[in-house]
Amino acid sequence: MLLTVLGLFALGAATFALSTLAAGGGAILSLPAAAALIPLRMVAPVVCLASLVSSLQRVWLYGREIEWRVLIWVLPGVMGGGLLGAWLFARLEARWLGLLLAGFIVWHVARQYRRGGAPSFAMRRWYFLPAGLATGALSGLVGASGPLMNPFYVNAGIERERMLGTKAVSTLLMQCAKAGGYATAGLIDARLLLYAAALAAGALLGNWLGRHWLRRLSPAGGRHWVNAALLVGAAMLAWRALS
Repeated sequence: MLLTVLGLFALGAATFALSTLAAGGGAILSLPAAAALIPLRMVAPVVCLASLVSSLQRVWLYGREIEWRVLIWVLPGVMGGGLLGAWLFARLEARWLGLLLAGFIVWHVARQYRRGGAPSFAMRRWYFLPAGLATGALSGLVGASGPLMNPFYVNAGIERERMLGTKAVSTLLMQCAKAGGYATAGLIDARLLLYAAALAAGALLGNWLGRHWLRRLSPAGGRHWVNAALLVGAAMLAWRALS
């Protein structure tokens, strides 16, 4: 168990530092690696609780950068979607959960290369409501949604620091809704809380490191390596589920 705890701490530090630099997405990288360390049924709740703690820290770090006019539309969607996703998660068999997670990771990588995050449509503020609903549901179901909403923020003219502050608040409340859903379904126990604490402690370190690197490094610098690691992780998840 000690090696598992140490592994989750190191994983949190690495992936949440990447998440800061890329304005989101590092949590997705933690999913396949966490699945190699802990039972598959624990992955989504553990990442949820670690992200909740991480979001609290990011609210403190980027609190002055929050775009409140956008949050009015985002919050109802991500909170409702988070509850829905957690409810669906509790009813899925582990085999199908692993295949769904692997498919989502492949889709995420393909989407990054297809669009590259460039603005692609005219943005209205109310679009954040359905986008938040879809993001929350997906996050509750597979454990993370990555930078799914980044194109909406980019098209609305919201830059990286303001994006981080705004997403920190929305992610915090979404993770609270998801955690409530997981707890209601009886998925949270003492061992899961220990694993989540280890990942969260690493995430706090990763957020601090990312804060210091944010203005020095390009978010595109390690994108290809991160995506390659994600695809390897997706293949491992699919193999584990099918075997």
